[in-house]
Amino acid sequence: SQPAVLTLHNGQWGFLLVGLISLSVLGLRGGHDLRAGGALALAALAKPQLFLISVPTLLRVALARGRPRALLAFAGVAVALVAVSIAATAVPTAFADLFGPAGLALGALLIVALAVAVVAFHPRSDAAIAVALAVSAVVVPYAWSYDQLLLVVPLVIAAGLVARRSPPRGVALMCAGSVLLLLVGTLLHTLF
Repeated sequence: SQPAVLTLHNGQWGFLLVGLISLSVLGLRGGHDLRAGGALALAALAKPQLFLISVPTLLRVALARGRPRALLAFAGVAVALVAVSIAATAVPTAFADLFGPAGLALGALLIVALAVAVVAFHPRSDAAIAVALAVSAVVVPYAWSYDQLLLVVPLVIAAGLVARRSPPRGVALMCAGSVLLLLVGTLLHTLF
């Protein structure tokens, strides 16, 4: 796919982030709380703009599933990495500078609406994870086409959930999602 090629060409972290998010989701499902929280913190701190919705939702899922150690692992790794980052970098640009004055209100409304949609899913469900990961990709203040690789994880989770009820529909969803990621992403990148 174009995002995968661009990720390799530009030396981006897309494949590493997909691996970390997958490790976090599988850790939550398999009872590996420290691995789940630590992997989530690494991914979120590598490119925080990509995880505005999914990190709070995954932490909510961990708590709802009785896994507070995942939250502690996330917090411990995050605090350690942030402390190192603050010591080594300047203060980040203000929120208004990211969106501009006109886009600030519209962006805030979109984020709130999508966050409400995410919260509508029960935190013990895998659907909550899939929706949060997908919504995070939509509400980012900055992303490039190589960041679309992160949509593979929620696509696989969603296709698996659909396949439980109807295997043909699960396969159809996976195929449709793959076509969207392969063709539409490439087409949009080519046009714009």
